[in-house]
Amino acid sequence: LYALDPVIGDGDSLYVAEEQAAGIRDQLLPLADLVTPNCFELGWLAGSPTPTAQHECCKLSASLGAARVLTTSAPALMQGYTGNLLTEFGNNKGRAQMAEHPSLNGPPNGLGDLTAALMTGHLLDGRSGSDALTKTTASVFEVMAHAAQTKSDELALEQNVDSLRTPRTAIQTRSLIV
Repeated sequence: LYALDPVIGDGDSLYVAEEQAAGIRDQLLPLADLVTPNCFELGWLAGSPTPTAQHECCKLSASLGAARVLTTSAPALMQGYTGNLLTEFGNNKGRAQMAEHPSLNGPPNGLGDLTAALMTGHLLDGRSGSDALTKTTASVFEVMAHAAQTKSDELALEQNVDSLRTPRTAIQTRSLIV
């Protein structure tokens, strides 16, 4: 399994040189089985504006050519929520599933990295895409909520080992049309 977490930008701009981002897009992206961009990165990799709706994320995900795309901080259907959108492609068809959780103010850095690592690990453990998405999203939400509760700008992974192993948060998931 080759997982690519592009880590090239966020918000509305790149934070790496454009040549570096282009190299990731042109050389590494075609090799990836799993890509884990945020919405800005998804748009940039696809040569489009940052998507603002789930159907736009699905369309751009299909254009990347990877078997699986997990878009982090994806637009949620429910107000005050955010989530992760997993699109899976194969045999000339696609499927999408959105896992949503409440948004929290001032989330710490590193949540996208944690999401990419957990999703990759769950897939390597043999979980289905759907199960890996749900468990990953629940774990990341719990770690994020702990950081918000303690007013920390860092992820306290050592204090949240139980959340990483067996999260207890029920995550709302829904299937989308691709």
